[in-house]
Amino acid sequence: MIEQRSVEWYIVKQGKVSASDCHKLMKGAGSRRLYMCDKAAERMSHRLTDNFPNRHIERGIALEPEAIREYERRTGNFTIDGYWVEKQTWGCTPDAFVGDDGLLSIKCPMAKNVTRIMFSKSHKDDANFLEYYWQLQCEMAATGRLWGDLALYCQEMILPEHQMYIRRIERNEEDIAALVQAIDEFNAELDAELRAIGVHWKFNTEENIRNAEPPQILDVERYLHA
Repeated sequence: MIEQRSVEWYIVKQGKVSASDCHKLMKGAGSRRLYMCDKAAERMSHRLTDNFPNRHIERGIALEPEAIREYERRTGNFTIDGYWVEKQTWGCTPDAFVGDDGLLSIKCPMAKNVTRIMFSKSHKDDANFLEYYWQLQCEMAATGRLWGDLALYCQEMILPEHQMYIRRIERNEEDIAALVQAIDEFNAELDAELRAIGVHWKFNTEENIRNAEPPQILDVERYLHA
């Protein structure tokens, strides 16, 4: 089991489509092309192009344990910490597993972004909601779970009862099929583009990174703490 933000996690994610970014494959050609360049750069440099700390990520990381406790208090659900779920050419790291059938995705947005999602009739009404929707569908595809709770935790709200908004997203088989097809087509095209310039890529897997050469692991550690 690979824990989120561990050295092994950064290594296994290199060059792969991840749930948090899969919406970029569903937005349109421009977004997809930019994401393909990012994944190509990761495969050629052995460096992730995202997921490194900035103020928004650091804020979310700091608040996540508190948000999970608040979710458990409000719902009575028991959660288990998430971990990397491997699908060889793509994968995900749910924030938490809920019971036998559910997932939990914690987000810590600004108040105005919370209300936009609160007022949305569906995920198609708001750009952030659309991203979260595809992330949870991808996580459900990888884990086999049937639903995911999107929990927005916002301490900017004055009243405590408004500081967490929970919206359940049900598994959608049609959307999952379209997403998995999009991922497969994306990887096939990227492989072809890289082969054309002489780059042959082999994905890291949970199994082979356990036997990764120490210099590779040390190099990632230095990069993370630079």
